[in-house]
Amino acid sequence: MSIDALRTFVAWASVYAAFAVFLGYSAYLLYLDLKVGEYVRTELPPKSERWNPEYYKPGAEPWLARYRLWDRWRIAVWLGCIVVGNLLYWLLTA
Repeated sequence: MSIDALRTFVAWASVYAAFAVFLGYSAYLLYLDLKVGEYVRTELPPKSERWNPEYYKPGAEPWLARYRLWDRWRIAVWLGCIVVGNLLYWLLTA
């Protein structure tokens, strides 16, 4: 295998790895959504009250905290995956 072929392979692998991180983070949202949904009392709270524990059964606080943390980091993770994947690809193929 030539060095150019190896660089191309690693460049595409970095893009796919960034995509896998993105998908994993999205799958974690689905998991959190299911867990928080188990604690909803009768109906989903309005979006402005999403983190209010009064709308949930006891024991939901740790899951709400994880959901809040996911929501806080979502844009950074998504943009980071795009930027890092593309930057690594560009650096390795330039």
